[in-house]
Amino acid sequence: MKKTFIAVSALLVMIVACKKDSQTTSPTTTETLFQKNNRIITSSSWKADSTIILNNGIVVKNQLDSCLRDDVHTFSSNQFYIINKGTIDCFENENKIDSLKWEQTRAGDSIKFKGIDLPYIINYKLKVTSDTQFEISNKDGFTEEIIIYKKK
Repeated sequence: MKKTFIAVSALLVMIVACKKDSQTTSPTTTETLFQKNNRIITSSSWKADSTIILNNGIVVKNQLDSCLRDDVHTFSSNQFYIINKGTIDCFENENKIDSLKWEQTRAGDSIKFKGIDLPYIINYKLKVTSDTQFEISNKDGFTEEIIIYKKK
């Protein structure tokens, strides 16, 4: 009887151990920085929460104009960056919708805004990304512009 009890106990321990192993070893998918940032940026519409302007490392502006605060920004998966202007206009008779082309660099650490009608490109570094916000930065000489977007 004692041998049977030991054998059954050992069998139960092996079954439980095997079940734990099979439950903990699930395949993991590794997401590249490009894939992660693309997923986050295109997952939702965004509002610019703040704009910080640094001149030679010194903050010269740390707020967003009210006319920009109510705008909704969409980074579509077909590479269009669309800005739906809110109810507060920055300029008289301005368009209610603006659009640019955008693309992420292959490394996934930067995005580029491209003019549609005018040939220009502005590069921004992706500094912070999460499911609820992301931050981009453009440095030109001594001046740096930082824009923080929050999920709408």
